[in-house]
Amino acid sequence: MNRPSTAKRIRQIAARTQRNRTIRSELKTKLKAVRTALDAKDLKSATALLPPIASTLGKAASKRIITKARASRTTARLAKRLHQLSVPAS
Repeated sequence: MNRPSTAKRIRQIAARTQRNRTIRSELKTKLKAVRTALDAKDLKSATALLPPIASTLGKAASKRIITKARASRTTARLAKRLHQLSVPAS
């Protein structure tokens, strides 16, 4: 490291990596909870868990931790599964 700017950049990257890792881990945990509720056909808990995960996905996308397309696609797929559960099969 010849320059102070190089040392600063390394510190910034380490901080961002840690922050991103934490948020990604939180996302995976919440997604697993929603998907488990949907698989168990637990309409009440899935309905309660969907808005917070949609919010978390949106925040992660706005911070560029995941892409906006991925956040939108994941939210849409979860909402679609929830809707299929809530509508009685005909």
